[in-house]
Amino acid sequence: MTANWTYKNKNKALLLLVVFLVLVAYQLSFKKTIKLIQLSDIQEQQLLLKQESPEKIKQMKAQLLMLDGHISYANKQEDLLAIITEIGQRFKLNISDIPKQLVQQKGEYLLLIDKITIEGSFSNTLKLIEELEEKQQGSIASLFFKKVKNKKTKRIQLLTTICIQNIKKNEK
Repeated sequence: MTANWTYKNKNKALLLLVVFLVLVAYQLSFKKTIKLIQLSDIQEQQLLLKQESPEKIKQMKAQLLMLDGHISYANKQEDLLAIITEIGQRFKLNISDIPKQLVQQKGEYLLLIDKITIEGSFSNTLKLIEELEEKQQGSIASLFFKKVKNKKTKRIQLLTTICIQNIKKNEK
């Protein structure tokens, strides 16, 4: 049958046979190999994600603890503010400034700093500080007294800035 074919027809038939064999080889082995290589790449990426997951879990737990801590510290700051307000009313002191609570992480501990500015007489301010120490609302880290002239009343006022520190262990 192929004896009557010309070289041109034989080359075409050979080319068709090669194409057919390549398609059969692709279907039988290459296609499966390529799919396995792609599957292997996907599984390697998943393995890397699984290896990194403990670190991500630690980071997320730390963030969760910080957020939980901020909520409980905010409640603690509200309690402190309530105590200072109650004592301040008794001794005729005015709270003039309460900035946001500062939270710093030092190793495995959290340092909470509350700064409160109070306006009033020196003796009443000392009584307030004494009661704060008795109620143990944290350690008083520093006191800053400042005389300021009130431009409206043209009187000199005493402003006292109290820094109260609390140290909490960061639970991990």
